[in-house]
Amino acid sequence: MALSNLKDKDKNSKFLALNTPGFRGDFYEGFEYAIEKIIKTLTQHKGSTKNENKVNIIGYLFSRYEEDEQSNIKELKNILGELGLEVNSIFFSGGNFEELEKFAQAKYNIIFPYAERCTQYLQDEIGQQNISCDLPVGLEKTIEFIRKIAKATGRTKEGNAMIETKLAEIVPKIQNCIHRLTGKSIAMISDKQSILSFLPAILEFGLEPKVIGIYNDIPQNTLSKIQKIIFESTLNISDLKIIPKCNRKQIKDAIRSSYIDFCIASSIESRDLDELGVPVLEYSFPLFEKHCSFDSPSLGFSGVGNLITQMFNIVNKKFYRRESVIDKLNYIKN
Repeated sequence: MALSNLKDKDKNSKFLALNTPGFRGDFYEGFEYAIEKIIKTLTQHKGSTKNENKVNIIGYLFSRYEEDEQSNIKELKNILGELGLEVNSIFFSGGNFEELEKFAQAKYNIIFPYAERCTQYLQDEIGQQNISCDLPVGLEKTIEFIRKIAKATGRTKEGNAMIETKLAEIVPKIQNCIHRLTGKSIAMISDKQSILSFLPAILEFGLEPKVIGIYNDIPQNTLSKIQKIIFESTLNISDLKIIPKCNRKQIKDAIRSSYIDFCIASSIESRDLDELGVPVLEYSFPLFEKHCSFDSPSLGFSGVGNLITQMFNIVNKKFYRRESVIDKLNYIKN
C-alpha cells in the first residue's frame, strides 16, 4: 500500500513488515510469524517489576467479531479471574494496540501452540514465566488448563475448588445428552491446535472419529500426540483416517467412503458436504456462514454445555429423520 493513498487518520499508524519470501507457508504459519513480529517490536522492559497477579494470553486465534468468539475471551477471563489472576494483554482478541503494549507488566504468559515460537524470547528477554497450554475444550482439557495455571502460579487450592464446583454443576446436565452421542461416527476437519484440543472432548462425549483432516502440514511429534490421544481412549478406532495438510477433494473422498453421522469443520466443508447429506457443526476457521448474536462459548466449562447441546441436536435431528424414512418404507412394504 502506498503511503500517499493513506487517509490522514492512518498516517501515524504503525506498519510491521513480515518477511515471507516466495509467499511460502499457510495462514497458520503467517499467524505465528505475526505474533512473533509484534511481540518483538513492542517496547520491552526486561528489568521492570512483573505483577504476579497479571497474566497474558498469547497465541489465541481470534477468528471474527462475533459474540461466540467474544464469549470465548470472556470465558478465559472468568476462569483466570476465579484463580485470582487478571488478564493483562491478549494476542489476540480484537482489542486495541495499547492493550498489547503493556504486555511486559505481567509475570505470566499462557502460551497456546501458535505462540510457541516466542517462548524463549519472552523468558530470556522479557523475564516472564511461560505456561504452555492447549485450548480448554471439553472437560479433560479444561481441567488440565486450570491445573497447569494454578500450579504454575501457586494457586492449586483455588484451582481444585473451582474444578470441584464446576463439575458438580455441569456433569448432571451433560449426562442427559451423552446417550445420544455415544457410538456416533464423526469427522473433524480443523487446524492442528483445534484438533489437539478438541479430540479429547470428542472421545469423552463417546463419539468415534473416523476422519481427521488437518489443514496444516504437521510435524511427526504432533501426529504422535494425536495417535497417543486415540490410543489411550477406550474406543476401538482401528479404521480412523488421519489426513495432514488436507485438501477439499481428499476430505470429500474420505467422508464419502466412510459412514459419518456429522462433521465438525468450517463453513467451507459445510458447503462441500451438502451434496453428501452430512450435517456440519461449524467450529473451525473460516466461519463465513456462521453468525452468533449472543454468548455461546466453546471454551471452558460453559463451552462444554454449548458444544454437547449443539452436537445432541444435530444427531437427534438426523435420528428422527432416519426413523421417519424407515417408518415410511415399512408402510409402503405393508
